[in-house]
Formats: sequence, structure tokens, C-alpha cells
Amino acid sequence: MPARPALTEEAADAFLNGRDPTEACYDGDGIAELRRRVADRAPSAELDHHLSSSRDGNTRNGHHRKTAHAERGSLPLDVPRDRRGTFRLQLVEPWCRRLPPSGS
Repeated sequence: MPARPALTEEAADAFLNGRDPTEACYDGDGIAELRRRVADRAPSAELDHHLSSSRDGNTRNGHHRKTAHAERGSLPLDVPRDRRGTFRLQLVEPWCRRLPPSGS
């Protein structure tokens, strides 16, 4: 399994953005916001990776909405499509509606 990139100090500072670290980590709002923002970006990044490994001229072709359920509520996602229909989202697999639990 490849190593996960480390969270930089700059990213941690930007996340806290003047907030008390205890509140950001334990009130749920800070971590929930971070999780939502990552979930917003993940589908597009997954499609970028999928298209970069494709040599057949496959390109983006719009998106559709999907609601994923997380531990602390629902997250609306814009799931991108590709022209060939070969892209399958890994964050929330087809026909699934629940994000993996924290720590998975």
C-alpha cells in the first residue's frame, strides 16, 4: 500500500485559521467541514487519475449529483462522468450511499 502524503504545517494552520485546536477537533464542526471539502474534491481527482491512465481519448462528460451519508450528516457530491462510461467512483462506490467511517 503506498504511503499517504503527510499533512503539511501550512495546511494544518489553514485548517485552524485562528480557531482553538480543541474546538476544531472535538466540536465536530471543524472535522466535518474538512471531511466535506475533501469529499467535494475527491471525485474530480479520481476522474483526473482515471483519465491520465487512459490512452483512448476518453474525456470528461459532465457530472451527476449523488448524496453520500456520513457519520455526521449527508454530503451532496458532484460525481463526474467520462465519455466512455468507464469511470467508477471509489470514494462512494456505485449503488452505495455511505462514506466509509472515520479511521477506515
